[in-house]
Amino acid sequence: MRALEREQPAAGSLAWQMSHVPDSHSSGEAGEECAAAHTSLSKVIVWHRQLALQLGGTSDSPRLREELQERRKEAHELSKGLRNMLLAGLRQPLARPEVRQELERLWVLSLSALELFHQDLRRAQHLCHSSPCRGRGCSC
Repeated sequence: MRALEREQPAAGSLAWQMSHVPDSHSSGEAGEECAAAHTSLSKVIVWHRQLALQLGGTSDSPRLREELQERRKEAHELSKGLRNMLLAGLRQPLARPEVRQELERLWVLSLSALELFHQDLRRAQHLCHSSPCRGRGCSC
């Protein structure tokens, strides 16, 4: 149950969470903001994985499944915002080569993280359907 009591990562308070694309940031600031967004997305994905590992066990409950749903939604919003920021940065023709290289690196890392998250989502869905939850209001 302790996993359910953890505080949300810093992602919840950042302005870019809701698909924000920076307008007047320099390319260096955009790179830093993208790196921060990637870090927050990674934390949410790890948090989701930790929760998903509890499915079907003694900690399985309607609250756990609700928390999984919230983390899925949060990861979706973060990934949309990160995608928009990375695309905006990569489309800038005057971006410095080192900044562009960093944005490309973050793009690849983000895709890798999202592929692993997709696998976790499939596993969690399978566990939700194969392990009935004890209690009312269980859903995945």
